[in-house]
Amino acid sequence: MSTPPHSPLGRPLAWSTLTKTALALSAALLALVLGSASGQVGHANAATNTRVVTAADNGRQVTLRRGEQLQVVLSDNAGTGYSWEIEHNDAALLTPEGQETRQDPGPPTSPGSPRPVGVVGGPMEVRFLFRALGKGNGELRLRHWRPWEGPRSVDRRFRLVLRVVG
Repeated sequence: MSTPPHSPLGRPLAWSTLTKTALALSAALLALVLGSASGQVGHANAATNTRVVTAADNGRQVTLRRGEQLQVVLSDNAGTGYSWEIEHNDAALLTPEGQETRQDPGPPTSPGSPRPVGVVGGPMEVRFLFRALGKGNGELRLRHWRPWEGPRSVDRRFRLVLRVVG
């Protein structure tokens, strides 16, 4: 007959305590796995109350709380004449707060890397900032185009289905 396991304090643990602990840990692990597969779009930055989405979230639904910031991060290639622009925004749900373009940090560079960093015309990253205003459902669409060439120049689009809650 085996002896029951002991706690860190040297006391014997009842099998029911082990069973409860194992079940609690299993439930926590399951919740973590299901939470990551639940379709939550982007990731939240708790320090800035910001939801960050990327091209990987194109076409998905994002749920925001009123007052939460949305940051859309998309890749670009400087020097091609193409740029990202807001094509449609439900102004009752989101208000634009700014846009910035910066060099795409990309993966660490090494000799012979196909992504040169610090090169004129190299990879860039465009960040659009929005603030969630009112409750409701809507859509945000961005387009990548050459404005002077008109709508036929659009080569990429980015779309989010919006849901803003109280």
